[in-house]
Parts: sequence; C-alpha cells; structure tokens
Amino acid sequence: MEEIMLFDEPKAGPKSSELVRYFNNMKTCIKKRRINEAIIIFNRVIQSDANILIKEKFNLLSRYIPEPNFEDFTFEQRIDEITKNDENKNIFIKYAGVASQVEHSSVKTKFSFTIEENGNYTATADVIFTPALAQPPENKKKYFILGRYIGFQIKAKKIIIKGLAIRPF
Repeated sequence: MEEIMLFDEPKAGPKSSELVRYFNNMKTCIKKRRINEAIIIFNRVIQSDANILIKEKFNLLSRYIPEPNFEDFTFEQRIDEITKNDENKNIFIKYAGVASQVEHSSVKTKFSFTIEENGNYTATADVIFTPALAQPPENKKKYFILGRYIGFQIKAKKIIIKGLAIRPF
C-alpha cells in the first residue's frame, strides 16, 4: 500500500543543547540591553516545536526584556531585511520620516509615516500609538519614531508599527 502524506512533516526544533545556549544567550542579551537580539531568540524558540515547558521558561525570561530608549537603537535596520523573516516580529525599530494623514482621538493616534533611509524615502508605515499621544504629530513634518514592528500589509505594501516614542526631526 502506498504511503500518502497529507501534511508536511513538522520542522525540527532546536536540540536540548541549543536551547540551553539560546537561554543563556537571551539572558546575556537582556543584561547588555541588546533588546532586539533577545526578542529574536525568543521568537525562534516560540515558533519552533520545542515543548510547552521550555516555551514557558522562555516566556518568563522575556518579561525581563527592558523597554528601549531612543539611544538604544541606530538607523541601521533595513526594512527589506526586517519584513522577510517572522523572527523579527515585535523587534524595536527606529526611523526618521514624514508624518501624514494624522488621525487623533482620545484612545489612539494613528498616522501614515513615510520612512527615510540614507536620504531616500524607502517605505510607508502605519504607526499606531495607544494610548493616544498628548500632542499628535503635524502633517508633512519630519519626525523620529521608535516602535515595535508588528507586521507587513502585503496588499498595501506598508509595515505596521506600534509606536512607543516620537520626537521632532
């Protein structure tokens, strides 16, 4: 009788020795404020087929990842590199660009943000601040933003950013 596979085989997760190394690396990254590296290690384990107990240990450790400051990040994160890998979900990103289509309510502030890399406009993002900003950004004005990469809208070709901080250019 022929063997028929209806589903792909599950991808093999990290081995036990790798998990110990990942855990220790994540602790080191947290201590040294290498925030995005810690988040990528966390995502790698959570998306693997590691058992629930291991994932819970990493989940507990992830609670110690500190909130970032503007100074923690440079502008070296290329959008095409960030969007092509699921391990980058929830990393912190910092960009310069122009705000437009500002919508402000008592609950949230949302705006379109045209991102500038090396003097060229390279991408558009939807930036959402919840709770709402006390002072919403002005249309057609340049800002620096710091936020979490949430995902990529394929149809609209926009990245989604959960805003954490905004500063005038």
